[in-house]
Amino acid sequence: WSMFSSKYCEDPSIAVSEALVENIIDDVDDAGDFPTIGLMDCRRLLIRVLTSQSEVYSMKASQLVQGQKDWTEGANHYQQAVQKIHEGLDVADTEISKWWTMMETAGSIDTLSAHQKDLLMKDADIVAVALESMTVRRDRMLSLAKREEAQLLRTLRPHYESRDEVKHRMGENRWRNNPNPKRDYAQLRVEYEQRLKDIQRAMERLQQLDPTVALQKAMNLQKELANG
Repeated sequence: WSMFSSKYCEDPSIAVSEALVENIIDDVDDAGDFPTIGLMDCRRLLIRVLTSQSEVYSMKASQLVQGQKDWTEGANHYQQAVQKIHEGLDVADTEISKWWTMMETAGSIDTLSAHQKDLLMKDADIVAVALESMTVRRDRMLSLAKREEAQLLRTLRPHYESRDEVKHRMGENRWRNNPNPKRDYAQLRVEYEQRLKDIQRAMERLQQLDPTVALQKAMNLQKELANG
């Protein structure tokens, strides 16, 4: 698998190749079902590719916000992670539904059907584990965002107080028409305010990108198969 994935990676540090996913989907469209590649059919391969992409996007999001303090790109990468894991979950859900339909038609489970069920349970488990990891990373990023938001608000408070004091002392008219305003503190305040806006926007997006619903769906699929 490591040799296979490294061959198709556009960038080993970013994600597994999108082209690989498209090729697998094209194969499915042509064949009408998931063809087999050795011991691993394309369904299982596709789920692993999508969850791998999701994991890498999620890890990169954490690196961006923790190391580079780039909250905009961090949120963008986490959104990509959510998209990929949902694609993987949809593939697993579709194939599990097909298995149930086949069982209802057959009326019983033979050795082959039992083996297919075991593989589907493993597929659902792979997605669930990835979603658990994503949930932990999202919670950590939100906690970090809240701490940095609070720190920036504390940093900005004396800037606002000093500005308001000078403005009050000078008067509104002189303040607005000052021919030689000092820009140093104003520029610094603008930079802090921009960082604060970036963090708050990222927090809002991360709160919306909640993977817990998808995680519950994956866990439900596991339970349905276990009880089936």
